[in-house]
Amino acid sequence: MTKTISLTGMRSFVAVCETGGVRAAADQIGRTPSAVSMTLKQLEDDIGAPLFESERKGALSPVGRIVLDEARAMIAHYDRACLAMTSYAADLQGRCDVASVPSVAVTLLPRAIAQLRAEGSSFDIHVRDSDSSAIVEAVENGMVE
Repeated sequence: MTKTISLTGMRSFVAVCETGGVRAAADQIGRTPSAVSMTLKQLEDDIGAPLFESERKGALSPVGRIVLDEARAMIAHYDRACLAMTSYAADLQGRCDVASVPSVAVTLLPRAIAQLRAEGSSFDIHVRDSDSSAIVEAVENGMVE
């Protein structure tokens, strides 16, 4: 049977290790010190081993060192996966219709679109070049941004 180890437990453990204590970790992650302590105890129970040395306050046990490395990797992967999923979901509806006069369409827009792409945006951009009166009409009718 597979044990369940909570992401909250992993985040709390990493915060304690990175800040050097329960109180500082609690402040960092927005929980009470007692909640962080209880979460760490539950994490140790779930893993089946102590995460810290009992003789040296704050020193990681051998298991704790392994768990810290794995927890950091797991949290980073989880955060990247969440970002990818939410970005993908947002991109499903991502279409931008832009109207521009020809001179801007060939000079400024390519750089602006390239910058959006470099920042990770992948929605479809459709450029319509036209004269200014047609652009005003298209904007007023909601046909373009």
